[in-house]
Amino acid sequence: MILTAFPGERLRERRKELGLSVEDVYRKLRIPFHVIDAFEKGDLNNFPEACYAAGFLRTYCAFLNIESAEYFTILQQCDAPGSPFQRLASSATSATNTPWFKEIAAWAGVCGILALGWLTYAIVFQPDAQPDTAVQAEIREMQVPRTPAPR
Repeated sequence: MILTAFPGERLRERRKELGLSVEDVYRKLRIPFHVIDAFEKGDLNNFPEACYAAGFLRTYCAFLNIESAEYFTILQQCDAPGSPFQRLASSATSATNTPWFKEIAAWAGVCGILALGWLTYAIVFQPDAQPDTAVQAEIREMQVPRTPAPR
């Protein structure tokens, strides 16, 4: 069974039973006003992204002493256009999840490592560099002046 509406009226009724305003809920939980309003109106188009909606809903239900499992089930079944759960499902089929993307990324990593190795060898070891002319150092003894011992 697919639902088209989120039963937010029950959340609003429970909040009013407890004698709380939306501002009270915001001050206590720091859930934005527009999110609380969207939950209570059942307006899925104004819900935040799915991960935030789930966290806010769990927190809000716990605050109101309501079992959140029922709301999560209903939320996942809702199929309003543009709902966060539809956006989440459509993003799961994006190009980053295709098999060829992972293979290209792996080959790009291998090529990057090879290029870095070649660059390091060319700069650090300088295989084409000519040997410097040898420098001979002279060894000299230093004369340390002697000072008389203090009396």
